[in-house]
Amino acid sequence: MDPALYMLETFAPHLHTRFEVEVEPGTSLPLELIEAERGPAHPRALMFWLMFRGPAAPLLPQGTYRLRHSVLGEMDLFLVPVAGDPQGVSYQAVFNRMIKDAPARP
Repeated sequence: MDPALYMLETFAPHLHTRFEVEVEPGTSLPLELIEAERGPAHPRALMFWLMFRGPAAPLLPQGTYRLRHSVLGEMDLFLVPVAGDPQGVSYQAVFNRMIKDAPARP
């Protein structure tokens, strides 16, 4: 996926859709996008996060994973497990992007 598309507006229309995370070559795990939220407003940065829900096992350790989506295609995201229960595990991806040409603070 083009890095310029790593924006909240790219992911928000795909809430509650399935992503596949590659856990090793030829093996994937289903994840559902359950949240896409904007972070605090900042004049020089765009901030947002995505929350995915996957099965209880296997637990994916924090790291960068290749994800596939039927509409968005392939992308690499850094996922962090943030919560879990017997029904599944939640993983978060956080994005902080500086805004080019944003005015500097006085």
